Amino acid sequence: MRTSRFWLIGIILTCSLMLVGAALMAVGLVYMNVRPASVQALVAPAAESTPALTQGAPQVGALAPDFTLRGLDQKNVRLSQLRGKPVMVNFWATWCGPCSAEMPNIEKVYEKYPNGDFAVLAVNQGEYADQVSGYADLYHLHFPILLDEKAQVARVYRVQALPTTVFIDRDGIVREIHIGGPMTTEFIEKEILTLLGKTP
Repeated sequence: MRTSRFWLIGIILTCSLMLVGAALMAVGLVYMNVRPASVQALVAPAAESTPALTQGAPQVGALAPDFTLRGLDQKNVRLSQLRGKPVMVNFWATWCGPCSAEMPNIEKVYEKYPNGDFAVLAVNQGEYADQVSGYADLYHLHFPILLDEKAQVARVYRVQALPTTVFIDRDGIVREIHIGGPMTTEFIEKEILTLLGKTP
């Protein structure tokens, strides 16, 4: 009789542990599926291959790591092909509040230089093209928006927070790395004027 009780208690405990384990696994799977794609991309294993990337992490005073990404217009853009003009590389996502707050400011400065004196590359993190395209239409953005679908470029640039903006001079040298936001119109224009060799 006592042996039967022990067996019964053992079976009940085993079943309980299995149910708890299954519940934890289910919660984990749900969490992974509901997180924004950009968050999943940013925490993807660093060992994943990163094609079309060169050099190491960016440092002020050093050559900016080169990369090639496809834009919303389905055209590939390579950073090194923009050599000869200053470039502002902005890492962002649609779910990022500070990113949305600074996007109109980036657009204002971009529109002030219609001759293409400098380039803006808005590198979106891990979101679908349709979602990003709708966002660009909503905010009336005209600068190139690139899709870093697996956050490969973000990992090379050691992006830890969004937004992160890298200011690069005509020779491809990193001159400023700005983490966080939102950046004001005045701040953006000051950085661009400095890269253009003009007095802010």
